Amino acid sequence: MPYKILYFCVDSFVNFCYEIANLSKLFSGGTKMTKQELVNRIAKNNNWGLTKKATGEVIDAVFTTIRKAVKKERRFSYPGFGTWTVRTRKARNGRNPQTGQTIRIKASKTVGFRPAKDFKKKL
Repeated sequence: MPYKILYFCVDSFVNFCYEIANLSKLFSGGTKMTKQELVNRIAKNNNWGLTKKATGEVIDAVFTTIRKAVKKERRFSYPGFGTWTVRTRKARNGRNPQTGQTIRIKASKTVGFRPAKDFKKKL
């Protein structure tokens, strides 16, 4: 996949996220977006003549690359947007909500996202 197309799709995705952040101010409770809505929006606004199918494949490639980078490097940063990192949760005690019984929750890993300052300013 040509680098310029991948860069354009990532950049379009970031700009689209900024737009959603601005639109969410209009709605109480925010908005939820589906993958198909993202594909449609980027396909509609791209200058490369990408079809919806090709746009979807590029978006999948972007997220696959992010996922692999986070898994391998434990961190992925996109300037102006934010940083994904692996976070480790310690083992802890919890409670079964049905029975009220105390249970032990195992240690686990999760992915955290920290938005960049520029992104937070546009919210």
